[in-house]
Amino acid sequence: RITLVKRIPQSAGLGGGSSDAAAALMGLNELWGLGLTEEELAERARSLGADVPFFLYRGIALGTGRGDRIEPLPRDVSAWFVLYVPPIPMRSKTARIFGALRPSEYTSGARTLELAERLGSGEALRSEALYNGLLGPAMRAFRGLRDAVHDLQVATRRPWTLSGAGPTLFVVVSSEAEAEHVARELRGLSGRVLAAPSEPALTRSGSPRAIPPAPA
Repeated sequence: RITLVKRIPQSAGLGGGSSDAAAALMGLNELWGLGLTEEELAERARSLGADVPFFLYRGIALGTGRGDRIEPLPRDVSAWFVLYVPPIPMRSKTARIFGALRPSEYTSGARTLELAERLGSGEALRSEALYNGLLGPAMRAFRGLRDAVHDLQVATRRPWTLSGAGPTLFVVVSSEAEAEHVARELRGLSGRVLAAPSEPALTRSGSPRAIPPAPA
């Protein structure tokens, strides 16, 4: 029997369910003394979801194939993120977004490979270098998401990126103080704002810390 306390917003494009599945696999492997290797665990993880294997590894990594073939990068990346979860109901999210994907929006993956190489060589992570090909289809499938992106850009004058299939949007900042500053700029918006550190010395990111909106 497993009791799960969810702290990551559900169906938000943050990999919460997939990381729960990976954690369960690792925990049971240790609890039952199975002695499965990471690759053996990864094979089982692939049967649960394409992005589940990613969460078996620590730090930043490159996913190829369906996203389930994981190559950890040689360097850790330390950064702060501000996440905004807009109050947008996204029923049948995956089917609608991939149904809205146009052939012209497929890419060679060269941009991702270049980013992985740069991060692996020690470059800092910057919002301007990030790209998610699902942003356009997601905005077409869910009209409120386009408005959310616009409101964030107007409020912060920064480039925001879609996390997974959304609706969460995020921006990279350089410090805790900057994260708190950006979060304060969003207090007039409805939705949930999170400021989260990525700690390379830890096996997992620090727990997201909710910053409540200011009273209207």
